[in-house]
Amino acid sequence: MNFCQPNCCRSANKQVERERENKRHISKKMYKLVTFDVTNTLVKLRMTIGQNYAKVGSLYGVKADPDKLETSFKKSWKQMNVDHPNYGRHSGLSSSKCWWSMLVHKTFAEAGYPLDSSKLTVITSDLIAIYRTEECWTVRPGVHRLLGRLKTNQKSNSMGNQVVIGVISNFDEHLVTILNRLHLSRYFDFVLASYVENCYKPQREIFDLAMRVSGLGCSPHEAIHVGDDIHLDYMAARLAGWNSLLVSVDDPERYCDGNINPSSVITDITDVVRLVI
Repeated sequence: MNFCQPNCCRSANKQVERERENKRHISKKMYKLVTFDVTNTLVKLRMTIGQNYAKVGSLYGVKADPDKLETSFKKSWKQMNVDHPNYGRHSGLSSSKCWWSMLVHKTFAEAGYPLDSSKLTVITSDLIAIYRTEECWTVRPGVHRLLGRLKTNQKSNSMGNQVVIGVISNFDEHLVTILNRLHLSRYFDFVLASYVENCYKPQREIFDLAMRVSGLGCSPHEAIHVGDDIHLDYMAARLAGWNSLLVSVDDPERYCDGNINPSSVITDITDVVRLVI
């Protein structure tokens, strides 16, 4: 369903073109730091969480409905992030593995498949292991082309005009391993995983940290963040004084509600090149 009225969309489209044209002229002077979210921005899951959990559970005799696990996971994920934010780093859990074990337990139990301690241990270990690999993750179309263009531009510019490229992600300590497996690490000058850095989106601290790590000494208005979450990426970056782009590849009309600047919503990840360099 299209939530925009036809006249509004025509006006919005004209505004988008004007703002895009403006960005073509000012972006090289404006942006010195470009950062990306990871999940659903640069990479996505090959299968649903429910399918993966059911697949691993079946290896240990747990026959579970993937759809029930998917529903339970989403509910449990939200609750775990309320009770134990940032993979338990801020709530006294001994490790991110402990956090994941609690999440796996809640996911299966609330779907109607309670696990005994021995099955919980092996299923959690297997899930943690496969979620570090390309067995679960795949790079979104156009991402290698986008990052390659940014890196090429970075190398061809003089030192005074170089753009630093980084990652800001709410992720555990295995993020760099995953980026390595997917051949993405080579594009980035730094990677900030929330669990490792002890701060997380939407906190301003992680955006301030990115500016310090970049070594640029730039101002917030010279940085831009790209991500798919309206609160954790788009709004969080802007509240930190940054610019931001909202990725809406799978559902282009998702943010056509008047609350988001239309020129800041991209439906093709490769558009980032045109807007920031």
